[in-house]
Amino acid sequence: MPLTDVQRLLSFVDQPQADCGDINRLIDEHLVRVRARLKSMRALEKQLTTLRTHCEAGHTASECGILQELVSAAHGEACACHPAPSPKG
Repeated sequence: MPLTDVQRLLSFVDQPQADCGDINRLIDEHLVRVRARLKSMRALEKQLTTLRTHCEAGHTASECGILQELVSAAHGEACACHPAPSPKG
């Protein structure tokens, strides 16, 4: 939560008669940001987990499945973490 939002929350301590709807809205806005960040982090975790399955220990960098997948993705090719869409049929 940004410091300005924390300060805004704390300002309500000095306003005991203020409507707490503003407090709820502030928290709700923060929850939206947190949930979006969590969704993004779960997607990243899934991609990294998928990449990790493509390389076992004992290889050289030139044989690394992770690096091969990343190079494929950089060239716009389908990769393990972003497979090509299946054809509709």
